[in-house]
Amino acid sequence: MKALLVLAFLSVLLWSGPRADEWLLNGDFEQGLSIGWQQEIVGGAGTITRSTTYDPDPDYEVRLLKTTGTGHVWLYQSVWLPDLGAVFSAAGKIDASATSTAWAAAGFLLEYLGDDDSVLGKTFLGTTTRYCPWENSPTFHIIDAIPGEWVDYSFVLGEELQNLPGVDTLRIRRVRVGLLAEASDC
Repeated sequence: MKALLVLAFLSVLLWSGPRADEWLLNGDFEQGLSIGWQQEIVGGAGTITRSTTYDPDPDYEVRLLKTTGTGHVWLYQSVWLPDLGAVFSAAGKIDASATSTAWAAAGFLLEYLGDDDSVLGKTFLGTTTRYCPWENSPTFHIIDAIPGEWVDYSFVLGEELQNLPGVDTLRIRRVRVGLLAEASDC
């Protein structure tokens, strides 16, 4: 009956030669969530919390929890994307569960945006439950996360976009990076 996401660290990097620059503002959550992040809680119960107790390290992490009711909990920000060589890098403990025909999903969501901030395509790195209707398509790609374990994830955006043949990569100007916990009929 709930979707759960616990996040340890999130950053989007642009590799320019031998060094990497973090693009997200407060991508490590060491400042309060009002710095850099937009929050959205829709339908039913949901929370976004920041603490140093979600992982054994001394750094801050964020936890998204969506419980009863259809809706979602979303923490996100948009950044300019001048180069498809950018690397998405994140670590987290992701899990989702639901009962009967209800469904849940939790994970990282990247939305590739055009000039007018229209969504051209999406990558979801996370976990879904049995009845989740989400499927891969020319503009939506699901990367399965390892549920219930702290894992480091990383991929080059330009390489990931090869999984989205319906997205005109020449039109991408920004990327919206977020953490999402969604549930339906819970």
